[in-house]
Amino acid sequence: GYTPRLLYVEDDTDLVRVVSALLDGVAEVVAAPTLKNARQHIESERLDLVVVDVDLPDGSGLDLLALLGDGGPSTTPAMIFSADQVDASITAKVEAALVKSKTSNSELVKTIKTLITKK
Repeated sequence: GYTPRLLYVEDDTDLVRVVSALLDGVAEVVAAPTLKNARQHIESERLDLVVVDVDLPDGSGLDLLALLGDGGPSTTPAMIFSADQVDASITAKVEAALVKSKTSNSELVKTIKTLITKK
């Protein structure tokens, strides 16, 4: 069986651990704590989904959206999972946008499963 690969761009290691555990058996989670690191993964690996946090130590995770989706060099779908609601003009560019405080674990897993099996 093929295991989908998900890049999780998030600098909160506890959250990365929780999400990785939730997705055990669903997807292989590759964590990127910074924009720079995330860019390297996006440019060099085949990924099935990129989950982006907006506030990162070296900038905004939204900057990665230019590399993804229809307009970018990688056609990998992207999803925003961040502390704040993002603007509608931004959510239009991604497959899903969830707010951490308003999203249950099961909802997060369900959304991710839907996105990685859409291919």
